[in-house]
Amino acid sequence: MANFDERSGYIPCATEWGQWWQTIEEVYIEIDVPVGTTGKEIKCEIKPKHIKVQIKDQFVLQVYIYIFLSLKCLA
Repeated sequence: MANFDERSGYIPCATEWGQWWQTIEEVYIEIDVPVGTTGKEIKCEIKPKHIKVQIKDQFVLQVYIYIFLSLKCLA
């Protein structure tokens, strides 16, 4: 199979918190962070069954995943 990503590109999906897009192998998530936010004010939890992002004690994204994710990229 030819590389789908190279042939088709990607189409970002805008959301209230930022945008996301996917390829055959990966999902990309981009979250808008308010100016002046420090790294200590951002909490990101990536697990095989959920993704949570919190900025300044407010949940921006909570996604529960119904398929198994490989976390090899986090090693």
